[in-house]
Amino acid sequence: MEPFNIDKAVQARGPFSPVDLAYVDDFVLRCSLVKGEFHWHRHTDQDELFLCHSGSLCVETREEKIVLSPGEGTVVPKGVEHRTSSAEGAVALVFERRETKSKGD
Repeated sequence: MEPFNIDKAVQARGPFSPVDLAYVDDFVLRCSLVKGEFHWHRHTDQDELFLCHSGSLCVETREEKIVLSPGEGTVVPKGVEHRTSSAEGAVALVFERRETKSKGD
């Protein structure tokens, strides 16, 4: 067992550069600094769970926009085009399959 620190992990990288924090079976918990807008993308065969750790995190699809506060989360179903954004900066935790590519398929 190895402990991890979300804030330290995120400080080591720039925006939209995910850090793998922990592996759980075939899944990974990643954290990423979200500042500005990420590009529109989709994951054909994988759902993605987003949790807001700090700041205000926007998770947007072509149909809706959800703004998450710390402690809140949402799931983007597989195949749904989406992007994340934050004007002031947010730290997102993402739980997904290990093989999921952050930039989309």
